[in-house]
Amino acid sequence: SMLPDEPAVAAEATQVVVRMPDGTRLSRRFLKTCCLQVVVDWIEGCQPECEDFDLVSNYPRREFARAQRTSTLEALGLHPAATLFTKEA
Repeated sequence: SMLPDEPAVAAEATQVVVRMPDGTRLSRRFLKTCCLQVVVDWIEGCQPECEDFDLVSNYPRREFARAQRTSTLEALGLHPAATLFTKEA
């Protein structure tokens, strides 16, 4: 699926950092109204070998279920900035 353009640094933009199991760090801005699925699509585009994973945050410790991927970053409490980790599903 096509990723939306990366927004400029602005109040509506959420800074997302994803740390991959191999230590790779991905970083990108998304509109806070984007669904978490858009972030998943972006990770899969950057790391094609990374197929089946869940997203987790450490502080606070949260695991984002598949069903939550249709929720917006803002609704999930990830705005204005979030660091996420991938976990094999």
